[in-house]
Amino acid sequence: MTITPETIRMIRRAHGLSHRKMAFDIGVSHRMVQLMEAGKRGISDKTAHAITEAYGLTPEKMARIEAAYNEFLAR
Repeated sequence: MTITPETIRMIRRAHGLSHRKMAFDIGVSHRMVQLMEAGKRGISDKTAHAITEAYGLTPEKMARIEAAYNEFLAR
């Protein structure tokens, strides 16, 4: 599963997380979450793995998160 800036935004919003809470959960600074989400910092394999593990992401769960996020944006 590929973690992109948009994916980070979707996961964070779907879980109702602040940048600080997500940062705490995955072991990086809140500024790093902001920069990754904005596409200004790369997302390392280690960070992608931490995100996947912290939120129990599977391809099926990501599909549900993406569908809910797209529905939210359409409003």
